[in-house]
Amino acid sequence: IEFDLIRRISPMECLRKAWSGKEAKDKAPNIARLTDMFNRKSRWIEQAILTAESTKDRTRLIEYFITVAQSCLSLGNFNGMMVFLSGLQSRCISRLKKPWTSKKRAAVEELSRLIENNFRELRRLQAQTSPCVPYIGMSLTDLTFIEDGNQDFLPETNLVNWNKIKLAASVIERLQAAQSKGFEFQPDKLIISILRNLAPTISDSKAYEISLQLEPKEKEKEKEKEDKKDEKK
Repeated sequence: IEFDLIRRISPMECLRKAWSGKEAKDKAPNIARLTDMFNRKSRWIEQAILTAESTKDRTRLIEYFITVAQSCLSLGNFNGMMVFLSGLQSRCISRLKKPWTSKKRAAVEELSRLIENNFRELRRLQAQTSPCVPYIGMSLTDLTFIEDGNQDFLPETNLVNWNKIKLAASVIERLQAAQSKGFEFQPDKLIISILRNLAPTISDSKAYEISLQLEPKEKEKEKEKEDKKDEKK
């Protein structure tokens, strides 16, 4: 699913931050679909963990999602890996203590090291892996820095800033390299249908509210104890 959207992205979608703003769906439809899917899936992961019936179930889900993230990494699906990492590292999940073990924390930290130092390790892996689904967020971050950090025309001569064009072209060329070779998996229509229809049904604020209900902050715990003492008096 993700590779199908990646391979459809045109160079024009990558220019002048076409993927941002109110006209993103018209100017950069495939990037918009991919980022929307990324956000929906990572929020669904949060919801699945938060709405589990018990701490034991939440622990199993966290372990399962870590396994899927690692599997995505081994298959070269870096965008998919980041979907799961984003969900697991969200504030409403990472702040929980009961369902996490030191081993699971270490596994997530190992994955997160790939994006440290401006995605240094992730860049190396993507360059060496084919086929792969590149992490679109990294490409968009690079293109944003290039667009915002470089003028279109040189101030001294008013000539076209050719260096800016070359920088943007290098990002687009890396994306096109990934588009050139696809995966040979046999699509499963049922699983694809399920994945495409997965979507969160609770808002970000509601998710954090549930997280606080599961494990209140220390100050809130102390307040609850004081309220109970007052009730007894």
